[in-house]
Amino acid sequence: MGSPEFELIEGVFANLTDDDSTVITGIGDDAAVVSLPHGDKELVVCVDTLVEGVHFPADVPPQTIGYKSLAVNISDIAAMGAVPKWATLALTIPENNPVWLKQFSSGFAEIAKEFGISLIGGDTTKGRLTISVQLTGVVDKGRAVLRSEAKPGDIVFVTGKLGEAAIGLDAWQKKISLNQSEFEYFTDRLNKPYPQQKISQEIRQYINSAIDISDGLSSDLSHIVKHSSAKKGVPLGAKLFADKIPLPKVSRNLSSDYLLGKALNGGDDYQLCFTAGVANISKLQAVSEQTGVAITAIGEITNSGQIVLIQDDKEISLIAKGYDHFSL
Repeated sequence: MGSPEFELIEGVFANLTDDDSTVITGIGDDAAVVSLPHGDKELVVCVDTLVEGVHFPADVPPQTIGYKSLAVNISDIAAMGAVPKWATLALTIPENNPVWLKQFSSGFAEIAKEFGISLIGGDTTKGRLTISVQLTGVVDKGRAVLRSEAKPGDIVFVTGKLGEAAIGLDAWQKKISLNQSEFEYFTDRLNKPYPQQKISQEIRQYINSAIDISDGLSSDLSHIVKHSSAKKGVPLGAKLFADKIPLPKVSRNLSSDYLLGKALNGGDDYQLCFTAGVANISKLQAVSEQTGVAITAIGEITNSGQIVLIQDDKEISLIAKGYDHFSL
């Protein structure tokens, strides 16, 4: 008789490696074997863990959890200018619930198939609901986009609108009241973020540095500044303009300060923050028009050694207040 664990793996997840010629050995062996594309490529590897009650509420549908567990990793690969290829999944579950697992698998498969990703292995165990996904992608040799390559004078850009997921979380936790259509829209931004993988392939040739906005703009931009400063051996900074940051529109009476605070510190947006030279502004605008993805210039990289926000003609020192797992 087969082990329930292996029956679970083969019955629910094995079909997520179908039709991928690069997978030599996938689910079912001690480890996966994949063939690399060509010698002119490099591997890009990331991993994210989602824990019930920390990264998603207990009452979120399993299909949504499956989708988000892979989406957040695709966002990391997108920030590097790479193309996602192979995923492994470590799944800790409180019980062997076939219905829950099939729904989870459905959400995982939905986004995996859209972005051409194969699930090639993983592990399951019993415990508090925790999902860890490792995702491997490929990028042209020497062409990975790093957070450490921002230059003084670079323009700071973001994709999309910021703060939507944080508004969704407040609505989910009943901290604010939204009408039904807005509630559905903003909670969907929280629970089913859409990674900016496709546009990352269009802009990578024009940008110097990038990071995905997972912990909040203030926190994630500070990583670009910190790592670029360290690499160049000089203290860099950034200047952001409050009136340029793209904020969501809501019908309810939510103050502009509330919306700006969520954009700066809320997290879970999974948009891209990147820097580029002035000479490439028009090229990025053309990409935005061609793809329909908003790209907004919100500030610049400076030599000041600090990050500041210009609001109402006042310069405010901006302290990173994004999401921190260990501040809880």
